[in-house]
Amino acid sequence: MLYIVVYDDDEGLCCPMTWDKERFGAIEAAGPKDPVAAFHDRNDARRSIKVSQRKAEMLEAQGEPANEDFLLPGRKNLRIMRLDSGTRLPWKSK
Repeated sequence: MLYIVVYDDDEGLCCPMTWDKERFGAIEAAGPKDPVAAFHDRNDARRSIKVSQRKAEMLEAQGEPANEDFLLPGRKNLRIMRLDSGTRLPWKSK
C-alpha cells in the first residue's frame, strides 16, 4: 500500500507533496511537473511531515522565509491519503 501527503484547505486548494530538493526527507508542495512523494506506510509519511515542520521552524527562527504549510495553522491542512485503485484524488476532475 502507498500513501501520499496532500495539502487540502477544504476551500478548493488541494496540492500533493513532492520531495524537497534541498533537504533529504522533507517534502513541499508539488508543481505541475514534479513527481508526487509516495510512502510505504503512514509512519514514513508522518516522519517526513515532522522533518518538514522542523525545517520550517528552523528557518522561521533564523528569520528566513519558511514553508508555512508546515507551521500552524497551515499544518492542520495536511492529509495523509492511502492510494489504491479506487482512490479519487481530490485535485483531479471527476
